[in-house]
Amino acid sequence: MLQFFDVFLAFPSLLLAIGISAVMQPGLTSAMLAITLVGWAGFARMVRGITLQLKEQTYVEASRAIGASTARILFRHILPNALPLILVAGSLRVGGLSYRGGAFVLGLGVQPPQRPPGDPDHQNRSYITPRPGW
Repeated sequence: MLQFFDVFLAFPSLLLAIGISAVMQPGLTSAMLAITLVGWAGFARMVRGITLQLKEQTYVEASRAIGASTARILFRHILPNALPLILVAGSLRVGGLSYRGGAFVLGLGVQPPQRPPGDPDHQNRSYITPRPGW
């Protein structure tokens, strides 16, 4: 299974995302799909590493020694301790999405009549009033 992750990680992520977008019809859906297909392997590898690290902790071994089931160990010990790390790593990845700008320049991202989600100029235009003298 780890070799499957390595195959995805061997390709440059921006080129792979542009290739996926080029095969599909340009638009928001293809851009989101390309970003997801490129980013999942590194994220899955990180989650696997966190899980393997937590599996070796003494509280997990103690729980296993008293006869706790695998599901109980996973949901009571490993998942609550891994979730904060996974959420932080996921939120940091959102900030590093440089694909959107590169795809827009090449004409593979969101097309001009449609606005990208989270575009502050588009969402708040009606609330902004120009003030003379500024």
